[in-house]
Amino acid sequence: MVTSVSQAQEQQGLEKLSNPKDGGLDPLKLMAQIRVLAGDFWFGGAAKTAWIWTFIALFLSLVKTVYAVALSFTQRMFWTALSEKNAEKFSKLLVIYGFAVIIGPIVLALYDWAKNILSLRWRQDLSSKLIDRYMAKNNYLETTFDTSLDNPDQRMTEDVTLFTRVATDLMCQIFVAILDFIVFSAILYKLYPPLFYVLVIYCLVGTSLTLILGKPLALLNRKQFAREASLRYSLVRVRENAESVAFYRGDEREKSNITSRFQDVLTNLRNLIGLERNLAFLQKAYAYVPNVLPSAIAGPKFMKGDFELGIMSQIYFSYNHVLQDLGLIVNQFSSISTFAANVARVTQIRESVYAHRATNGDEADGLISRQISAGELVLEHVSTRTPQQRQLTKDVSLAIENNQRLLVTGESGVGKSSLMRSIAGIWNIGDGRISSPDREHCFFLPQRPYMVQGSLKENVTYPRNPDDVDDDLVREILKKVNLPTAETTAGGISSTTVNLGAVLSLGEQQRIGFARLLLSGAKFAILDESTSALDAETEALMYRIIPDDLMLVSVSNKPSLTQFHDSILCLDSGGSWSLGPAQED
Repeated sequence: MVTSVSQAQEQQGLEKLSNPKDGGLDPLKLMAQIRVLAGDFWFGGAAKTAWIWTFIALFLSLVKTVYAVALSFTQRMFWTALSEKNAEKFSKLLVIYGFAVIIGPIVLALYDWAKNILSLRWRQDLSSKLIDRYMAKNNYLETTFDTSLDNPDQRMTEDVTLFTRVATDLMCQIFVAILDFIVFSAILYKLYPPLFYVLVIYCLVGTSLTLILGKPLALLNRKQFAREASLRYSLVRVRENAESVAFYRGDEREKSNITSRFQDVLTNLRNLIGLERNLAFLQKAYAYVPNVLPSAIAGPKFMKGDFELGIMSQIYFSYNHVLQDLGLIVNQFSSISTFAANVARVTQIRESVYAHRATNGDEADGLISRQISAGELVLEHVSTRTPQQRQLTKDVSLAIENNQRLLVTGESGVGKSSLMRSIAGIWNIGDGRISSPDREHCFFLPQRPYMVQGSLKENVTYPRNPDDVDDDLVREILKKVNLPTAETTAGGISSTTVNLGAVLSLGEQQRIGFARLLLSGAKFAILDESTSALDAETEALMYRIIPDDLMLVSVSNKPSLTQFHDSILCLDSGGSWSLGPAQED
């Protein structure tokens, strides 16, 4: 199921990216998205830290601008002294110039350090909030069925890191550019207004042309993010399922799939490079053409003697600063387009995990309502559907009390596992009402138990804290589930040198699941094909060691399990069902 859902996610996501209605870079939408993401940091729980480091970064930005202004005047006097051949003045200014060259790198290094710390704090806050929401109330499960959301893990880590780093840098660049523009525009305007007017008009025209020609760049960058993530996911799946691929001899099939996704990456990348090449023609022309303007416009005035060499030097210095400030969008357009695609991905994961989701006790159209009961399980007209709204079970009503056991049978695909997930509270798509013990007192045991990356003790005690369980109790439980040699296989009860998910058979993993059940202290358990890999003798042992006072629902078509249950719920295709007493064969 994971494979099909992921393929659907990718396909629908890429189709959405290819929508011709998506016009690429939208500055207003980008600013709105950044404002929301920034608001979580600057006005949330980390606001004090955010503002302190923002002040430090912006203060150093101001110092950097003041340093540039001071350097421009120093250069002006330096070149004037040089043109006048004033040795005494030249020597003094040379000392000042040398001191400025020493101070400058220190200011710039501190400025970069403050930006990096601010970015780090922002990433820490944003990633922590996203992970908290992602792991809350089964959001991580619901995102599995969100066909528009690919690779949430990458979005919360790599994408957030890129976003906070670029956003911080861009914020400081804009702040510096504004200060820089105000100061050096005033200097340039005072020195020679015609050059200032020509420069402003030139920059406005260049920026407008760049926005028009480069608008599709953001769309191609979004596609590149999605296709790179898809390729990476395919490679990860092969690694995680290496044994199954080898058994099926699926090397060529997987290679073909990976190659196809790699070709998608290259195709889009070629389109991206082509568009960036066309945009580069404009950007390079924009960067080189202005070099001649100061000489062409202000040069004749200098030749006539209206300007001294120092003033001409300051005109060039101020002109280049204003050009750089007004050309920020043109010079950084490719980076901004990539950043826009990155912001869209982070915004989407934020919207997904912050969206209102149904929880236990909610009542809404198209969702199963739930309530907590003390010691019974009651289903009232419960119908379940897939996320794609295909009908599974229909109008199921039953009640079992504490210490009673129900066996659920039926052909594959009729909705047995879906009904169990609904009872467990992790699947709410459908109608009706379910009353069951609180989830803290429920235990769900699937066909393939989840094996954590850790020791044998960590696996047996999962999800409890292993430090709260005595080693001897773990050994005793392992003997009860007929795994006396598991400690030797694992290299020790607390050893983490062996990957248990790889060395234990499915039958042994299922017995680890029963060990967890015995340690859980649950009042209600759901067993979904939990003995499918066990022989009849071991299966009987597992059911006999289950406490008698435990309310139990099992899913299986094995006739041998009838003897361990009081009643049988038989699900049929089309949603029909029947309930009756268990009969031993």
